[in-house]
Amino acid sequence: MKIVHTITFFLLVLFSASCRKEPEALRGSNKIVISVTSVDTIKATWTVAKSTVINNEYNSIPEHGFCWDTMPLPDLRGIFQSLGPLVKNGQFSAKLTGLQPVRKYYIRAYTKDKYNTIYGPQFEFTTHSLTSPGINTMDVNNITPTSAQCGGEVTNDGNGMVLTRGVCWNTEGNLTLINCKNKTNDGTGIGSFISKVDGLSKGTTYFIRAYALNEKDSGYGEIKTFTTESLDVPTVNTSSVSNIWDSSAICGGYVVTDGGSPVTTRGVCWSSSMNPTINNFHSSDGIGTGTFASNIINLVPNTLYYVRSYATNSVGTGYGNEISFTTLPVQIFHIGQNYGGGIIFYVDSTRQHGLIAAPVDQSVGAEWGCSYTYIGGTSTDIGKGQANNALIVNNCSQANIAARICHNLDLNGFNDWFLPSRDELEQMYLQKNLIGGFTDTWYWSSSEFSANFCWYVDLGNGFQSRDYSKGNTFKVRAVRAF
Repeated sequence: MKIVHTITFFLLVLFSASCRKEPEALRGSNKIVISVTSVDTIKATWTVAKSTVINNEYNSIPEHGFCWDTMPLPDLRGIFQSLGPLVKNGQFSAKLTGLQPVRKYYIRAYTKDKYNTIYGPQFEFTTHSLTSPGINTMDVNNITPTSAQCGGEVTNDGNGMVLTRGVCWNTEGNLTLINCKNKTNDGTGIGSFISKVDGLSKGTTYFIRAYALNEKDSGYGEIKTFTTESLDVPTVNTSSVSNIWDSSAICGGYVVTDGGSPVTTRGVCWSSSMNPTINNFHSSDGIGTGTFASNIINLVPNTLYYVRSYATNSVGTGYGNEISFTTLPVQIFHIGQNYGGGIIFYVDSTRQHGLIAAPVDQSVGAEWGCSYTYIGGTSTDIGKGQANNALIVNNCSQANIAARICHNLDLNGFNDWFLPSRDELEQMYLQKNLIGGFTDTWYWSSSEFSANFCWYVDLGNGFQSRDYSKGNTFKVRAVRAF
């Protein structure tokens, strides 16, 4: 009976073996050939490995890569780098990092699927020693009051990996990354780079050098010095806003300093948004330092506006403090309006009365008249020009004087023109762009100062004076009231 059981068991095992087919390995050493691995660009902490695979089957290789160790015959139980599937025959390579300096390594290429892992022949190499990177500092250029441009060239990586590079600077010298005031970070690796140095103080001497950092230490280029420019943008203050109307207003400013470079343009800029710049609406009101007046025009009625003065030099544009104002609702009379034979340039607080300027000059050169004769009774105030003109005409019989030219004027259907007072003439200067036709020179006012002197205004810059005698010849522009 025992013999029968033994025979039965043997037959069952034989039958099971004949029914189960062992899976055949898809690849074998005779079907996949891996060449000897080689390395180049050997460094202290990394290298580049290369190998070649020839696959004599049609199926792709699901995984390939390299494995390495300090012990011979490295395999996937140690350090390895998978490069994923390999579809085509041929060479493949990888950068192997994390190596130790002056150490012998063994490396093999491999291929792998779910059945087999095949290793190529072993190769050995020794890493180099690790030193600090070598780097040169570029010359400093494009120096401004607050910035400069420098850079460097990493000439060698010290047999490691340059992890960061840039320039560092301070104002004391003896410069390192530890005592630098600030530094840039301009990429990795060897080669040249450019650094933008910002946040500097004007008129200050700085020490600067390039640096590069690898796994061991920092390498430095030579220290160079430079001094930032003393130039800066102009300093300017914004004047208060006046003569606010439905579509216009008057502002201006005062250029305190030119920043060390001549002011080439100045004015005000405005917008319905805060912090207006010269990219918004703006005026252009002369050059240089000092006080200027600006016409703000083409405004929308009943709207909040923001205005700032500005001044520009070779360095850039400086802005004054911001002021806000709201335009009036639509008015019957407004500055710049063609009305009553000329252009309205002043409206009083009632918004119903004001002054109108003739659209053109009435004389290119006339005397004020009656030198060394004191007329008396004239005023410099707004609203007094008409009375001044009457006093002059009634008490000075000289022909072709400025006041008489205005008194005799019949223009656009109106004959009540007069020579403006000093302050009325100043208002004309403030609105000269709206009135038009002026020359940047002296114009007479009807305001007497003494027996031989009276007030006049330069319509080019608004300067008031009374140093020339009544016998001088200046231009004449008549006005009338409404």
